Amino acid sequence: MAAQQKVDNLKAFQQKLFITGTKKRKQFGLLERPSVPPSVPQVSFKLYVCGSSGSGKSYFVQRLAGTEGKSRNAETLGIEVSHVYWPMKIGNRVMLFRLELWDAGDASSKRFSHIKPACGEAIDGMIICFSVTSLEQWNEVPQLVSNASQSSEKAAVMVLASRLDKPTEMVVSENEIRTFEANHDVPVLRLPPVSNDPMTIAPILNFICKQLWHRDQKLLSVSKEKG
Repeated sequence: MAAQQKVDNLKAFQQKLFITGTKKRKQFGLLERPSVPPSVPQVSFKLYVCGSSGSGKSYFVQRLAGTEGKSRNAETLGIEVSHVYWPMKIGNRVMLFRLELWDAGDASSKRFSHIKPACGEAIDGMIICFSVTSLEQWNEVPQLVSNASQSSEKAAVMVLASRLDKPTEMVVSENEIRTFEANHDVPVLRLPPVSNDPMTIAPILNFICKQLWHRDQKLLSVSKEKG
């Protein structure tokens, strides 16, 4: 009975993320947050969403934020920061995750030397995006993962496969992706096709939040052992 009540509470919190009577997600300003009880703890994480031009990183951020219908330029100009709130049940309690997603255009990153360091500074997680229709992008992923894993930030590293809705154009197979996951011990997220159901993105948000939480707990455990 208590477990069911917690699930119901979680669903109620998730509904607060949507505009009443619609399937559109609410957008929150820098100093705003969803209307949840003060007893619900909030945890914040910074993520750097990176990848080559055309890798789908900006569209991925839009999907996470619920703004995929928003018109925009073909490529992000400079740095764009999006804030996504997502309630999650961790153990026996519901927590509100605040994800700060940093995205920068590939051309801008190459032109201005300060952009990549700013995006990668003090990050908790990194999501490397590639399109399954680009062999060049796929071949870059192992080195990008290696560089991220060796960073002093100790970020949770994930990979995002986009454009899975174009099977006739795919040059990277599901078997190759699974082999990569096994060999590199890095999870690859599959971006689901667009749907009228806004909750289709929920499994990815849940997974990202869990990865960040587990990363924090691991670092905390290591810190205690050293102390």
